[in-house]
Amino acid sequence: MSANSAIATIDAPPPWREGHALVLEPGSLFRQLMTSTLRRESGARVFAVGRQDEALDVIKNEAPSLVVMDWSPFDENGQEMKLVRALREHENPFVQQIPLLVTSNRARRRDILHARNMGATDYVLKPASPQRVVGRADEAEMNPQPFVKATRYRGPDRRRRPRDVTDERYKRGADVRAGLIDPLAAARNGALAVAEEVAAFGCPLTRRVVVSLKRYLEAIDTFTERENEVVEIHRAALVQLERARFEGGAGTAVVTGLEQVVANRLGRV
Repeated sequence: MSANSAIATIDAPPPWREGHALVLEPGSLFRQLMTSTLRRESGARVFAVGRQDEALDVIKNEAPSLVVMDWSPFDENGQEMKLVRALREHENPFVQQIPLLVTSNRARRRDILHARNMGATDYVLKPASPQRVVGRADEAEMNPQPFVKATRYRGPDRRRRPRDVTDERYKRGADVRAGLIDPLAAARNGALAVAEEVAAFGCPLTRRVVVSLKRYLEAIDTFTERENEVVEIHRAALVQLERARFEGGAGTAVVTGLEQVVANRLGRV
């Protein structure tokens, strides 16, 4: 085979005990304890850093097999979650799926859900012993979840509840294909789920997007590819707004344009 026709290969990171582990922890004491425990429990090379930019450099250059990341209670705008997004959107598909454990003393359910919705593999409440974190790392590696790539989410599949739960809202494509629900009702259930999430974490602009989506779904009585296009536009708008929030953008033009699209579509219904 010539050099020009050679197929490039992407190496999967080895098990974390044999590869590299990254610890992002601003507190020097816990960083030292976590680092020494990981080194003692494995043959991994441990990169211990205290700042997010240093952690991003390690992910870019070293492709760790495990990431343990602190989420500060003082991170009100979610900037520290950039690390989660950088990992889940890495160009190497193997790196995208590396177990990422968030450690934090944020005990509110909304904070835990936010970390999981960003793509964290697991969430460990502080104060937690380094041994407990090691146990969670082993558990994540031994029981990997399928990796999900959706419009608003990249990360391990968190859908673990059995389908006989009475208050479960059927809203996924698999539910439609299984005949559990029709496409329009599934789309409406999905909008309700997004509305609940936005109520907990959203800003006024994201709430406008959800209102627009619910208005559209309540006005139509069929659901084909044409209607699904509008739903996907709303999902894409939510992604853009999330990025604008992390990157300091406004996003008002995105929402205004979306509302105009819905008004035009409903004018033809």
